[in-house]
This record gives sequence, structure tokens and C-alpha cells, in this order.
Amino acid sequence: FYIIKYPTDRATFEKENAFFTYGLIAFLLHSQIMLMLYLPLLILAASISAVSFFPFLQAVLILYFAALLCRMFGFMVYLIWGRASTLGYFVARIFMIFFIFGTFFFAPFLNPLQILYLLVKSTADTGLPFALYMMTVSFAILLLIGVNHFLVRRHQREKGI
Repeated sequence: FYIIKYPTDRATFEKENAFFTYGLIAFLLHSQIMLMLYLPLLILAASISAVSFFPFLQAVLILYFAALLCRMFGFMVYLIWGRASTLGYFVARIFMIFFIFGTFFFAPFLNPLQILYLLVKSTADTGLPFALYMMTVSFAILLLIGVNHFLVRRHQREKGI
């Protein structure tokens, strides 16, 4: 029966500081640290299944870029709809579900699970799908970085920061 009430008048540090010098660096490092926590488990799984180093590195990069894309999109949703928005919550979750599962049917070259499967299935012909995935997701991340920077600057101008 207790509902968490977030104060709507206080903004996060990512909203009050310049995005390139604070938010972006924090997102890059935080995503990397969170992935590094699972790295021993990933190394163990790769060694048990006899995956060589290069496909393992590709798989880790796929996971990192997928996490970073979802994080950047989630921050954009927060900047647009605010902290306690139910619509923002569902939009962020729908994006993640579509990115992980929906792209399997609509854009298999963007599906991280499909690319990971190709890495396990055959290491000989994964160059083009991996490169296409990395280029597309990198472009989407760069686009979201620009949008997030613009939204943070807009918030700062409105608040006079």
C-alpha cells in the first residue's frame, strides 16, 4: 500500500551537469563495470564450450553495445517523460523487449541474440553480420548521445544552469 513518491522538483546529476563531461562518461564506465562483474562467468562459459578469444571478444562487445544502447534510450525516456512516468516506464521496457526479441523477426541483423548465435554456430562467416550490427548499433548510440545532449542542454537552459 506504500507507493514510492519521487520528488519531482529535484533533478539527477546527469540532468544538471553537461552530458558529454558527466553523463556520457558515467554511462560508458558504469556499463563497462556492470559487464566486468559478469566477465568471470562469461570466461568460464567460453572456456567450457571451447570458444576462442576473438569470438569471445566479439560476444562481449555485442553485450556491451546492447546494454549501452538500452541505457542511452532509457535516459532519453527519463529526460522526456520524467522520473515517475508510467508511460516512460512502459516505453523503455517496450524498446528493450523489441530490441532483444522483436528484431529477430523484423531486423535479424540487429538482433544481439541472433548475432551471438552466429558466433557460436560458425566463426568463419560472422564478419559481415557482426560488422553490420556494430555499425548500426554504434550509429544508434551516437544518435541517442546527440539527442540526450540536446535534452540535457534544454533542461539546463530552462533551469538557468
